[in-house]
Amino acid sequence: VSFMGLLQPIFDGVKLIKKEQLVSVHSTGSFFIVIPGITFLVMYLEWFVIGYFYEFFTFCYSILMFLCLMGFSVYSFLLSGVVSKSKYGLLGAVRASNQSVSYEIIFSLYMLCIIVFWGSYMFVSCFGFLFVLFFLPFFVMILAE
Repeated sequence: VSFMGLLQPIFDGVKLIKKEQLVSVHSTGSFFIVIPGITFLVMYLEWFVIGYFYEFFTFCYSILMFLCLMGFSVYSFLLSGVVSKSKYGLLGAVRASNQSVSYEIIFSLYMLCIIVFWGSYMFVSCFGFLFVLFFLPFFVMILAE
């Protein structure tokens, strides 16, 4: 394990990739492999933008960047359904993207309330004592997303 567990998800992903490749016969093979990697990269960037431990990636509009990265994850769901070349895979991808968008709307409104309350677009300025009041709904919405 590396410093503060930073590389543990990467090691888990490499271990998962090395185990066994299971690709559908009808799918577009290279895209079917690349799209989950892009999804993993976007999700990993979301944790960097929060900036609680890693302040080298913080900037003035980190909350808005977090919301944009969350919105970008919907495209990975849709693309994975399209490249599977299966109608059930496509229907599952549409269902997953609809569910993700519905959670994103609620989460975005919640984050806009935090922006108005603190008057800042930075996650770092929101990690004071009052963050304890907002932590439980934030944690539940992150798990739902």
